[in-house]
Amino acid sequence: MRVSAICVPLLLITCVALARFDQMLPQPLLWLQFDEGDGDVAHDGSGFGNDATLHGDVEWVTGFRGTEGALGTLGLAPDEGGAVRFGDGRWGVVPHDDMFHLTEDMTVACWVSLEGDGPDDGMSYQQAVFEKGPSWGAGLYSLMPDFNNNVLFQARDLLEGCNDELQGGYILGAGWTHIAGTFDGESIKVYVNGELTDALECPGELETNDEDLYIGSRAGAERWLLGVVDELYVFSVALKQEQVEHLFGGSGHKRVAATLWHSIKNGLRNPPAAAGN
Repeated sequence: MRVSAICVPLLLITCVALARFDQMLPQPLLWLQFDEGDGDVAHDGSGFGNDATLHGDVEWVTGFRGTEGALGTLGLAPDEGGAVRFGDGRWGVVPHDDMFHLTEDMTVACWVSLEGDGPDDGMSYQQAVFEKGPSWGAGLYSLMPDFNNNVLFQARDLLEGCNDELQGGYILGAGWTHIAGTFDGESIKVYVNGELTDALECPGELETNDEDLYIGSRAGAERWLLGVVDELYVFSVALKQEQVEHLFGGSGHKRVAATLWHSIKNGLRNPPAAAGN
């Protein structure tokens, strides 16, 4: 009886806290923390088991929270988290799951530190941090920190003028930077360090594909990301600006973890619906 008397209040307090966390951030479909430190697998922290297999000689390094520059410029508290340095011939793959058939609502977000802009051949170098699919075709959605020297978020198939026009924010050489792209069925938006940098009215419904998800390249063949990636998320809802700000603030992953504890405890396996965002 004594144990029950202690546990019930604690559970009530926990439920209240989790309800607040649920309002802050939805459950992600994919959450790669890159904290393993070695090996060729980056484990998915979403609870859905969407682990990424890493190819090539990727390098495990200190994450954005453990970097002195990030602490000084962003005011973040340090931890011992890791990150992965990608590059030419280095990439990750997450196997397709139908939960990634996102047609009306989505968010892709991560921390990235670009360390190069490709060969000096007179052409604009394009670097992909995330792409759903191996090429520009049905169902592709992509977040690129360097496309014509700007952050790009794109999805197929939207209206003409919404393909690769949403570009906002030059981040090459800026060190650790938080970037995010959202689509809510009406508009696509790009955020840099929690701030909205560009938006386009692009109403429509996206196509889908059954292709894998690629990290750090386009299909392990081109658009190599020359830099480091940490805390990569995919959500099945379009986050609002205040939610993107929480991710940028460095505490978003803690709220997500609390939400996942609640979901796993209650046996949730299906991805959350986009309605109500």
